[in-house]
Amino acid sequence: MTPSLTATKVLESNALRDLAEHEGACVSVFLPARRPGSPEASNAPFIRAALREFPDLLHSVDDLTEPGNGGGGLAIFASRTHEVRYRLPHVESPLAVVSNRFHLTPVIAAASSPQDLYVLDVNRKKLRLIHFVDGEGRPAPLPLGVPENMEAAGDFAQHSHDLANRARAGAGQAVHFGKETEREHGGEYLHHFFAKVDRNLSPVLNGRPLILAGVHEEVAAYRRAARYPTIFTSEIHGNTALLSLDEVESCVMMAVKQEHHRAGEKVLRSIREINNRGRQRTGVRDVCEAAAQGRVHQLCVAEGAEELGHVPGSKRSWTPEDLVNAAAVFTLRAGGGVFMLPSEWMKEIGPVGAILRY
Repeated sequence: MTPSLTATKVLESNALRDLAEHEGACVSVFLPARRPGSPEASNAPFIRAALREFPDLLHSVDDLTEPGNGGGGLAIFASRTHEVRYRLPHVESPLAVVSNRFHLTPVIAAASSPQDLYVLDVNRKKLRLIHFVDGEGRPAPLPLGVPENMEAAGDFAQHSHDLANRARAGAGQAVHFGKETEREHGGEYLHHFFAKVDRNLSPVLNGRPLILAGVHEEVAAYRRAARYPTIFTSEIHGNTALLSLDEVESCVMMAVKQEHHRAGEKVLRSIREINNRGRQRTGVRDVCEAAAQGRVHQLCVAEGAEELGHVPGSKRSWTPEDLVNAAAVFTLRAGGGVFMLPSEWMKEIGPVGAILRY
């Protein structure tokens, strides 16, 4: 059967779960970014060597090495009946894996992250909004009702001017205020300004994650004023107007990765605190066996961890495979959550740790 070839796109969580369903001879290829006309060696010999036992699995090898296909990196997943390709910007070195399952651990963190989010450059002098979809950012216009700066907020600017210069005391005597009073009320004016921005920006965000950028004081002030529930803990420090979109994209990817780590850290803490063996597992083979039974609810994996062996209970044993990856694939297949964490965070419990459903 001729594999179905899907156009290159960004890998996301639903596609990850679909890939987890495949078994049999599965090839996973990761290729770093290549630029048109670059002097880099062709990837074709590398790929063909990796696929020497299954040379017909990929729809085409040569088209992966043409200069016209330069640019971002690629992740290709192919089996006897399926082939799909995804854009993968940050691939450091080529990798090809043939196994009984797709090799998904290198892409779990990126695929589990939101693909549609906004960045707000929090600046009282000039707000800036950037919309990121599938890893690509474009400046977005400020929605109606969102002032671009404190001066444009109008009512608060006038309120600031009046309140800073006089107040009624007793029978209407005018009392002039100095710089100290301006400083006292400065935080209040900024709070009102950011509250207005938050209120009018929320309908446009519509539940999408928001990453705040700017100097610490103003970002902290925005957090105090905001009521929008989906603001990342991670921030971009500095003025994004001084950065290129590529540089902002790198900052966004770092912030997204940090959020993934934060979510996984909570799961890891629960694994450490659970004393009931019936609800928790560590050890690669034990976790893999529980995952194969569909029992793993949440799984933490040390980045870069591997352990070769045969999957417990597997009817296919034509080659050893990475049991860490197998545990992750089984968990995804059963609808569980998988978190890739820095290896130093996992030293206490080992390469993998799991919370079980039963």
